[in-house]
Amino acid sequence: VSSNFEDGYAGLKKVISCFEPLVDLTVFLNRPTDVPLLKQFVDIRVAETHKCRKKLMALPMALATEEAGTVRTDLIPIRLENIGLTLKGKTIFQDVNLSVSQGKLVALTGPAGSGKSKLLKMLVGDASPSSGQVLIPSHLRFVLVTHQVFVMSSTPLQNLFFGDPAALGIAEERHRMLWILEKLKMNNTRQLAELELSLLQETEWENEEEEHWGCCHREPVREVQEWWKLDESSSRAKDIRKKLTGWRNYLFFL
Repeated sequence: VSSNFEDGYAGLKKVISCFEPLVDLTVFLNRPTDVPLLKQFVDIRVAETHKCRKKLMALPMALATEEAGTVRTDLIPIRLENIGLTLKGKTIFQDVNLSVSQGKLVALTGPAGSGKSKLLKMLVGDASPSSGQVLIPSHLRFVLVTHQVFVMSSTPLQNLFFGDPAALGIAEERHRMLWILEKLKMNNTRQLAELELSLLQETEWENEEEEHWGCCHREPVREVQEWWKLDESSSRAKDIRKKLTGWRNYLFFL
């Protein structure tokens, strides 16, 4: 009996050991998230936009389109109603009320820790207020551009094209990139991009020729390569990286 009990107990321990990770996973998957708050945020946007659009559609055409051409929904403002934020028992701000017309440029100022970033995150739905409502027309899309710069561990062009090497092969995209840098007066960054383009185009290829046989003779044909593609393990890539050493030190608006 004792031998059977020992075997049974050992088998039971194995079964329990298999369930422990499942318990941890179940607990993890059932932790509270902000999905219900995000859904509430979207539902409020949709309902408020529907209500405002219904009012605008009831207005005469001349009055409804006086400020926004022929699109009535452009008249729906972006509103903050009694917005408040409390973190760890500390009130960051409260009773914030604001109404801004679409297309307006607004500056948000305040000392460090006053809640500027949190307020902007509320507009894009990345954070929820402790009180009040954020009312944004549902047809608008918001993108928060953070002040923290992130540079990929790659070349200037790969950063400018977000790691899409195929875009370098499109002349229109290259011209557009240089035009944007010029308009932003990012002269140093433009010079880095032009330098890398010249390095990519001027570096000689080290590929072997392929031999093609005909009926009476053979003719070596050099394979056509795509100059913008860079094999990171090749000597060509190492040579280009060496010539671009320290390029991050030149990334500023001058």
